[in-house]
Amino acid sequence: MENIKRLIEIREKGIEAVNIDDINVLFQILSDFININPEVQKLIEGYKLRIILKIEDAEIYNLNIEDQKAIFNRGTLKTPDFIISLNSKTIFNLFLGKIDPLEAYFSESFKIQGDLLKVITFVNILELAFNLLEVSENQDTERLIDANSMKDLINVYLKGPTKVKPSQVPLFLEVLTVFVNNNPEAQNTISEEDLSIQLRLIDLDNYVVRITDNRMSWYKGEAPNANFVLEMNLETSADLLINGNPVSAFMNGKINIQGDIAKALILQDLIDIFLDFINF
Repeated sequence: MENIKRLIEIREKGIEAVNIDDINVLFQILSDFININPEVQKLIEGYKLRIILKIEDAEIYNLNIEDQKAIFNRGTLKTPDFIISLNSKTIFNLFLGKIDPLEAYFSESFKIQGDLLKVITFVNILELAFNLLEVSENQDTERLIDANSMKDLINVYLKGPTKVKPSQVPLFLEVLTVFVNNNPEAQNTISEEDLSIQLRLIDLDNYVVRITDNRMSWYKGEAPNANFVLEMNLETSADLLINGNPVSAFMNGKINIQGDIAKALILQDLIDIFLDFINF
């Protein structure tokens, strides 16, 4: 209860009134939560996480998680697992549940250098904290992409297209959608575009990707007036989602494209931007 009270006091100040001392309070609350919560203790069993936070308008902080114990300090660490660079406004918005961590990452509100799988474990800890400490202002809103789903997708990239399961195709479409709707470069690519794309996966499902008003969306089903249709099997779709380049797959006879082939380049560009962003 004391932790929740302290969080409420910080939130009630308003983002413009919080200060550097409040950062210490937030991280101490997080450390206490990690050290006593059974769900987090189970999650970090056997894990070592060494995190550096470079806060542009404040100081450098570190969080060291080892032997199921979290210790927060000022200063740097040798050989961190990852480094997060951001400003104090972003860190308050993240820790007070005002913005989604994945959307903020894709929009380049903060940058990450290091082991992405360990980053996802840390995001999972934050999600547990948001839920159990009731930090989020949108407590009833279920995230479409949770940390475990992101870890599942990252493992696909690490293992290669042969490990893709049919259930992971919609996961990729959801992640790509969140990325496109938040990333500045992707937003610039779809500016003024009005596209309806039909994806037909042989012996599996059909999906529609819609791009309009600088927003991407997708759903399972048929597009009545698609600008182009991409028809392929799961193996080819897995290679496309991981390696990009639908035009090359088309030239090799692996994809049947019906409609405006030039428009397919936009989808290729979006996948390429995403792959470059996550460095896979």
